[in-house]
Amino acid sequence: MWSLLAALAAFALCKPLAAGWDPTLPGGTCAHKKTVFLVIGTLDLALDIAVFAFPIPIIWRLQIPARKRVGLFVMFGLGIT
Repeated sequence: MWSLLAALAAFALCKPLAAGWDPTLPGGTCAHKKTVFLVIGTLDLALDIAVFAFPIPIIWRLQIPARKRVGLFVMFGLGIT
């Protein structure tokens, strides 16, 4: 859902829509694209960190050998990219 909203936001930046790829269009206006994309990227990064950090306390409390716990941390860490 987040990706869909981010894509829609990218399309909704310019009025009319064609002004997004043709800045010489008469009467076309666009919002601050860099700011919008910076906000979207920052929120994406925060969401990735939250998804990674959420299971850490749960994994830490598991009664399994430390080697397997580290393996679980690594598996969740691979998903952060």
